[in-house]
Amino acid sequence: MERGRSFSTIKVYLTAISACHVGFEDSTVRQHPLTRSFMKGARRSLPVIRRSVPEWDLSMVLEARSLYPFEPLGSISLKLLSLKTVCSRPWHLLNGSVSYMHSRFTPRAPNSP
Repeated sequence: MERGRSFSTIKVYLTAISACHVGFEDSTVRQHPLTRSFMKGARRSLPVIRRSVPEWDLSMVLEARSLYPFEPLGSISLKLLSLKTVCSRPWHLLNGSVSYMHSRFTPRAPNSP
């Protein structure tokens, strides 16, 4: 853990050890109390980070929409014009990530339940 490995990497290491090791005291490597305790502590100290929205650069997307094949508007296909229009719908910036704001979305005040 001091080498900065993620919890999933430690689980892979445990699986590799379990495949080659018989176990101890009538239990498998995974079921041994010390291994279970270690894995529980590792899971708590190395939380899994899942990003709900992939990271991307809004300025790069906007710049790309202003270049070929999306410009000049008079010479692009209906398919590309439709794509550019769909991508121009209202977006809401939240915590550095961009997510689509539905037209029926009513924002709540931060302190409201």
